[in-house]
Amino acid sequence: VRGRPDRRADASFVADRFTQVQLYAGTSYPLERELAHYYTSLVFSTAFGESMSSRLFQRLREEQALCYTVYSFRTFYSDVGQWTVYANATPGQTGKLLAALDAELARLVREPLDEREIDDARSHLVGSMIVSREDMESRMKRLVRQHAMIDRVLEFDESVRMIRSIGAADVERFVRTHVRSDAFNLLAYGSRGVARHAGFRFTF
Repeated sequence: VRGRPDRRADASFVADRFTQVQLYAGTSYPLERELAHYYTSLVFSTAFGESMSSRLFQRLREEQALCYTVYSFRTFYSDVGQWTVYANATPGQTGKLLAALDAELARLVREPLDEREIDDARSHLVGSMIVSREDMESRMKRLVRQHAMIDRVLEFDESVRMIRSIGAADVERFVRTHVRSDAFNLLAYGSRGVARHAGFRFTF
């Protein structure tokens, strides 16, 4: 039986006939089938990149104007979780955007998300859950995801309690364990000039 492949950093730069560059950067990590692990990853990603108040949106888009779209998202498979940051940029901004993303990841390690940021993320998640109760597709996706990951379905109130139980210390442990530059990957896809950035590597 083949073991799991080694986690290592890699970067690919694929040119095509676009006038912009699509960036996908992220990492995978062993999936723990525990409620706390799942909800910690959810709160972390929301605080860092899944909402308009997140660090990524505020710093890379609002303050530095390096891109129009930037966000993070989570993907779960049968044995691994994957955390990814997506952004797009004009060819001329690509180098600056990559450097700014690296700097923001370094700041994440150096200055962990604080309780205010975590509280904003928790409020955003609970509010989204309340709204999505009226959306059948969102409800079904939530039920399937929980069944696949933890082999049971949580009641709405239990999910809310779990979200509210995640604190800054939980998120900091998750980041220090799973978000590492030596296992962080990059795909830059787009403008024919994207290859000029082929020497870029994350250093955070």
